[in-house]
Amino acid sequence: LRFCGVPPLVAAASGAGYGAFLRVCEAAGRPNLAGANMAYSRAAAGLAGGYPDVEALEDVRLGLALARLGEVAYVPGAGVGTSARRLSGGVLPFLWRHLLNLSGHTRGYFGP
Repeated sequence: LRFCGVPPLVAAASGAGYGAFLRVCEAAGRPNLAGANMAYSRAAAGLAGGYPDVEALEDVRLGLALARLGEVAYVPGAGVGTSARRLSGGVLPFLWRHLLNLSGHTRGYFGP
């Protein structure tokens, strides 16, 4: 993922940062999937139970459910631009949300 609608340096940093985040997730045994860059059929999503009723990590949970049904592949060259709205509250809260994601926290970004 790479933020769009931001200066080129911020876009490049976001792409590099997301790549680093994915490597940390992998090393921690907590795979991460981004809903903005996932593709699956409606039928497969239905078989997997659809998006779970959680406030956060619904894309990751759906991806894990899909993986139990069959192969989930990562395509390194399939990058997408995503909204930079997540930065509107500042960089530190944005990074905090990602740490919560890494921990497996599913109660929203700042809930208990």
